[in-house]
Amino acid sequence: MPSLIDIPDQILLKIARYLTRDFVGEIHGGYEVSLSGFLFRPFEEEPHPDDDLRNLALACRKLRVSAQETLYRYPKVHDGTRPPSDKHTIALAYLLRTLIERPDLAEAVRKIDLPVHCRPSLHALNGSCDSETEELRGYCCDYEAIAEVCVQLLHEHKMHIWLAGRSQAEWIEEIRRGSEAALGGLMLNLLPNLEHLTVRSYGGNILEQASNYPTKYEWVVRKLFDPAFFFDGISGYSPKVVAGFAKLKSITSNGVLPWDIITLPTLRTLEYDFQYFTNGGLFEWFGMKHLPNNSTCSNITSLILNIEIEVLYYSDASRKLREYVSELLSRFTSLATLHLRLFFEQDPPGRRLPGGFPNLAKYEYPSHLLDHANLDTVTDLVVDTADLGNFKGTTIISPMESIMFPKLQHITMPQAAFFYWPYDTLTLPSTIETIGIIDSTRCLNAWAKDILDNRLEYPGLRRISFWCDEKKAPLALGEMLIPVPDGYDPACGIDPRQVKQEWDDMRPYDYVDDDIWERMHEAGIEVVFKQESKGWRKLPQ
Repeated sequence: MPSLIDIPDQILLKIARYLTRDFVGEIHGGYEVSLSGFLFRPFEEEPHPDDDLRNLALACRKLRVSAQETLYRYPKVHDGTRPPSDKHTIALAYLLRTLIERPDLAEAVRKIDLPVHCRPSLHALNGSCDSETEELRGYCCDYEAIAEVCVQLLHEHKMHIWLAGRSQAEWIEEIRRGSEAALGGLMLNLLPNLEHLTVRSYGGNILEQASNYPTKYEWVVRKLFDPAFFFDGISGYSPKVVAGFAKLKSITSNGVLPWDIITLPTLRTLEYDFQYFTNGGLFEWFGMKHLPNNSTCSNITSLILNIEIEVLYYSDASRKLREYVSELLSRFTSLATLHLRLFFEQDPPGRRLPGGFPNLAKYEYPSHLLDHANLDTVTDLVVDTADLGNFKGTTIISPMESIMFPKLQHITMPQAAFFYWPYDTLTLPSTIETIGIIDSTRCLNAWAKDILDNRLEYPGLRRISFWCDEKKAPLALGEMLIPVPDGYDPACGIDPRQVKQEWDDMRPYDYVDDDIWERMHEAGIEVVFKQESKGWRKLPQ
């Protein structure tokens, strides 16, 4: 029976090319959907674009050499966010050894995720091997060989990483004790063609760990951007000397980034993860300190803010975060795209917020983050609640209070953020060109009629797109609508409530038929029904 080894090499390579997605450089993160891993529920596996090619290469040995360069465009690093207690390995160490020994593969890397854990490493080469079990002793000995490879690299004159403020001897000490920050900093100096970088620091509860160090400042430096990684508080340090920053297009971080990183001339997309119990305090304590006075940023064109709704509840954290976001937005002179993503970290599964929490799913909460911000250049706005899970509010969800974007052209939000018919309706700017609506219902028919009745107020409106998150189809029937009263003539085109003057039942009437969308098309507005899940997360090409 024929097997893979019997297939000619030329055909195998054609298969490999077919399985290879040209994802690098398409949009942020190399994915059509941003790679914020925690935005996915715990039981979901985040797909890797080269999984099929990797599986084929593992099944057919002679294909591996040809597939290596492709697979190393985005090397998959296990983040170890939830490793078994006292037993874990540093995935970065093994990847680092490979990249040191194979510079050609290091040059192929376009995107990488660097998880930086701040707990002491079990790989520390300080005699701890003698007190560990045989299993862990094997890990330590394995890491010792990797550390020696790193130390040899540090001795080469081409490495300039000690410009970050530490001497070469201090770097060697950090490597030998298994500092993930040091390993990550070393790796960044090996990736001259890196375009997309994700850096996440893991260190547990901020309130608990802050007390372990003499000052909050020392704790933040140790937890987030150790000088062995990159931190702009070190005299004489510039990210421009780091090879991995030379061509960087996008960066994702769950902690405050140095201003020198944000203003890298090649950087276009900035993505922040705001989580209360893991890093909310970092922005609360030090966000404003990382923004130099009277400094502007002209290179950032896309900003993505992933916001855990818990951050919006605690008044001090919410206020500090709002100050930082507003100040950050005021510095951006070329920002065109803004994504706001609300999420609820369901870990462990079934976790609930304490009693007394308000309905944080109301859309005025994220809009408050934009108070007093400079949004004059923003043309694209996305509000995403796909990862709120079961926490989505059960009470009336108020729409966003206002749109403070004088040049807004493209907007995508859940229907509830646009209006709660017939009470509050968001007024759109006259510059609007395309509208994307997530999880629409038949209530939208009356909204569409209002758009047509006021067509002259939106001269540039050319497309309305429907997306689905929780609902399986757009314009779904909802419990909110009630049938029109007997004797009502739909041809009048007036809300039955205005005709009958009945206000006992405040639910809207189902008085506008689906043919309103045909009329919309006749008025020159394209109506598009999208099928791709979460496709609104795509950034514009």
